[in-house]
Amino acid sequence: MITRIPLLGEGACDSVVTEVLARRSFWLRRGPVEFYTFGAASYLDDGPAYQARVTELNPVLLAQFAPLYAHLLDRVADTLGAPAVMADGKAVPGFHIWGVPGIPTGPHASLHFDLQYERLRWPDGEPATAASAMSFTLPLQLPRLGGGLSLWETTYERVQAFYSRTSFPGTLEDLLPLFSEHVEAYSRGELIMHSGHQLHRIAPIAEVAPDDLRITLQGHGRFMSGVWHLYW
Repeated sequence: MITRIPLLGEGACDSVVTEVLARRSFWLRRGPVEFYTFGAASYLDDGPAYQARVTELNPVLLAQFAPLYAHLLDRVADTLGAPAVMADGKAVPGFHIWGVPGIPTGPHASLHFDLQYERLRWPDGEPATAASAMSFTLPLQLPRLGGGLSLWETTYERVQAFYSRTSFPGTLEDLLPLFSEHVEAYSRGELIMHSGHQLHRIAPIAEVAPDDLRITLQGHGRFMSGVWHLYW
């Protein structure tokens, strides 16, 4: 299930993008193409590297984007009906920055479920479930032809049960013909929330212009002791 929350207007998006671009020295290159993060990311950074980047980059992000984070926490809390805070000791939500070449123009982005919470330590010791986990994206700048999220009508739990019963040796890509796909189109300033347990990846666009950029605020949440703890 997708939840859409209007969060920022066009002018506010422009202001955040300007600040992100002005701090390129803090970006982390994440591959051979034009793909960067501004912030530590638990799905990319392991153990000591994650904690070192949290220590380095959290203060920069919190100082520069405090109003954005405060607004984000308020809207998440209002929408989900429970308090929302930044998770203690974890990376605060950060930014994906895609340039050209890098912005996907074919079905080449990672096909996945959001299970990065398994890579982190949590005080409650309880495994997260689809009901106690969530992921979100806030599009801030999109290519001329837009952007979105491709989703397939299956969940992590169903796929795991299938693998367990059949010992199927194939990949997630091999399973795609079994499930219907739809694309949730992004709109600048509109927060998109979902459990992360539905199969998904970045939706490709037909083509890009040389100066296109795709900048989004990314993060996740865990529900523990009546509170949503946001992190990346």
